[in-house]
Formats: sequence, structure tokens, C-alpha cells
Amino acid sequence: MPDIVKCHAIHCKIRHTCYRYISQPYHFGQMYFDKPPMKEDGSCEYYWEHKPKLNDRRTETKTED
Repeated sequence: MPDIVKCHAIHCKIRHTCYRYISQPYHFGQMYFDKPPMKEDGSCEYYWEHKPKLNDRRTETKTED
């Protein structure tokens, strides 16, 4: 659980690959951006690409049998 400023921009199109959105919150007073830092074109200067590890459950997709 990293001590970073997280983002709660639920309408952001790149949130599912952004570490600031998908990381687990820090237990001791997690900080969030007051206003999501998205630009009008959908980009974000604070975007932090999440590169999943081999067994990272946050990025697994479920398949139905």
C-alpha cells in the first residue's frame, strides 16, 4: 500500500490502467486529488501507468465456462 496521492475520477477513460486509481488505499489518512486532474482531451499529467505483475489479481479478467 503505497503512500501516494490517489485519484477517484470514476469518469476517467484511462482509470483502469492508472496506478493512482487502482492501487489499494494507504491505511493512515489516504490523500486524494481534490479535483480529478483530467484535461478536457481525456489525458492526465499525473497518469501513472500500472504495469501488472504476472499474478496481479487486479487486472485478471473472469471468463465464464
